[in-house]
Amino acid sequence: MKLKPGDPLGIPKPVTMETEVTEGPKYRVGPIKFVKNRAFTAERLRAEFPIKKGSVMERDKVASGLESLRKVYGESGYLDYIAIPETKLGSNATVDLTLTLEEGPQYRVDKVEFVGKPETTSRLQLQWKLKPGSIYNFTYLDQYIEENNDLLPPGFQRKDVKIAKDCPKALVAVRFVVDLAEDESRSQPKDVPCEQSRDKTK
Repeated sequence: MKLKPGDPLGIPKPVTMETEVTEGPKYRVGPIKFVKNRAFTAERLRAEFPIKKGSVMERDKVASGLESLRKVYGESGYLDYIAIPETKLGSNATVDLTLTLEEGPQYRVDKVEFVGKPETTSRLQLQWKLKPGSIYNFTYLDQYIEENNDLLPPGFQRKDVKIAKDCPKALVAVRFVVDLAEDESRSQPKDVPCEQSRDKTK
């Protein structure tokens, strides 16, 4: 790096910085491997990545692939799914990507409760398609709120729905409070983590 002074009378005195940049090789994608996947085949998971073997390595496309995997698992009830990525640089300017998956349990619907005036909650109940015992699709809630916006309070959003996961039983309870005045219990469903069930058995 070199510094060259500019106008000697300038205040503050300006300088020009010159430096040499060595870009190095352009890395390309090597094999994409999946470890501990059980719910889906490696071929199915690899198809979710917009980046393929031999193409230029781009972080945003890897991030997009990880988000797509989260959606695939979430739609099939794997709400606790996480992916741990690991990259390895090869001597031939390639990057090998290994994803270790923790899928967790496949959640099913336990119960869906609507709290409010009967004339409204009965209509909302009829529109809810995920019946008890069915696989819980985490994307369905947004779709349901959008389709039934006219029956819900103004500004009602996903965060207004109380979701409780019972990990040991792999069940999800859903609670819509449409009218606070009708909510006599005021109780909120709570998550039951798997760690809690293990602690009780000790």
